[in-house]
Amino acid sequence: MRIFNYDQVTSTQDLAKKYLEHANQVAVFIANEQTAGYGKRGRDFYSPADSGLYYSLAIPNFQVDNDKIGLLTLNLATKIVKQLQEYFPKVNFSLKWVNDIYVNNKKVAGILAEGHNNGLVIGVGININTSNFPDELSTMVGSISEEKIDKQALIKLLITTTYAASQNYTHLNLTEYKSLSNVINKQITLKIGKQKLVGKAVDIDKLGRLVVEVNGELRKFSSGEITKLIL
Repeated sequence: MRIFNYDQVTSTQDLAKKYLEHANQVAVFIANEQTAGYGKRGRDFYSPADSGLYYSLAIPNFQVDNDKIGLLTLNLATKIVKQLQEYFPKVNFSLKWVNDIYVNNKKVAGILAEGHNNGLVIGVGININTSNFPDELSTMVGSISEEKIDKQALIKLLITTTYAASQNYTHLNLTEYKSLSNVINKQITLKIGKQKLVGKAVDIDKLGRLVVEVNGELRKFSSGEITKLIL
């Protein structure tokens, strides 16, 4: 695996995509700070210097199991959280479907998987001990801990974990994922395109779909965004 380290970049995700235009070896792009980091639907991901972990893994010629691709981000989230739990045993992590990582009801990390040029780019952003957030984010996002850790050692483990999770995603331990879920048996608002549905999240099925009870009917969703969660 090739490793590229940067002090500041616009986005590790963009660097990884450019790399896939001409390379056929797995590589990872790591930054101390991102000035234009982004997550799902192109939303900004606040990535200040020295307080978080930001990396993107570029995997050329990624072989996709179309029937089970919905398990990919679930497996990534599960394995990354399990690794974080080992480093922060006193912290209670949870997952908001599909793959947002939460601590104390605030998002502390995001995972973004994007196909590009027959390859796969996986971006991971984690607020380790970020303390100052923009006002518009302060009620929604947080960080993991004030504890000082060896970030270089942790990011190496996380990169290894991320790559392994991408290679065996069809073997997701669904019970493990569901045990981390903060949405099952909760009232939610689910946004799908321009449509919004209100219901109760009752399960996550074997293909990674969210099962929601809407007006007495069970419906399954392979994509969408939970915009409101009544904890």
